[in-house]
Amino acid sequence: MQECIASIINIVDEIIVVDGFSTDRTISICKKYPKIRIFRKFFEGFAKERIFALKQVKGDWVIQIDSDEVLTKKCAFQLKKMIRSDSFDVIRVWNKTFFAGKFLRSNGRIPSTKAFRVGYLYYDKNKLVHETPIIKSQAKIGDSGCMMIHYHDFDLKQIWRKFVRYAKLRIYMEGTSIRKMLSRPLGIFFVRLIKDFRIIDGFHGLFLASIEATAYLFVTLKEIKISNWRLY
Repeated sequence: MQECIASIINIVDEIIVVDGFSTDRTISICKKYPKIRIFRKFFEGFAKERIFALKQVKGDWVIQIDSDEVLTKKCAFQLKKMIRSDSFDVIRVWNKTFFAGKFLRSNGRIPSTKAFRVGYLYYDKNKLVHETPIIKSQAKIGDSGCMMIHYHDFDLKQIWRKFVRYAKLRIYMEGTSIRKMLSRPLGIFFVRLIKDFRIIDGFHGLFLASIEATAYLFVTLKEIKISNWRLY
């Protein structure tokens, strides 16, 4: 969290933090910075969290960043330069994941939307997880060519909790059945390994694909009663 704030604090007018009543040091860290406005609310899904945060924005531009992401100095400078040029409505950044001592080669192949003019990007409120930003068709999109680093947890308990949480949200959003219980974990595994290209990261990619698929199976077995499953 501290590194994330430090990477953007000098290029923004304010930072909006939406906190779901966390029990770590998030609030105490944020209170050190006068620029930070803190909003505490119960979690309702990732899309709704982002929608809520956007409603609090006072300025014309937003740089959207998660607490485990850090802008490189070059990227912060480039974003500021492109925003001031007034030539774009949406700016994309190359996102690289650092996990277990190495950068994953499978991540960062497609740029992410990280900076945008207010009103040019929105979310589907029904997306509880894996929320994808929706860009207005008339938006002028620019590629910054610079990098944001995502520091993935390497604490096994934290990784497991994260994927279990995602699995619960996905099951709640999509529903389940015996057929999904049997097919979805394998589907997740092969999509991550092949389509998302994690296979090129060797053990690191295999581990992440495996734990995400296992978490989905675990939650399905634990949370859904067999009597409620339907074949469809």
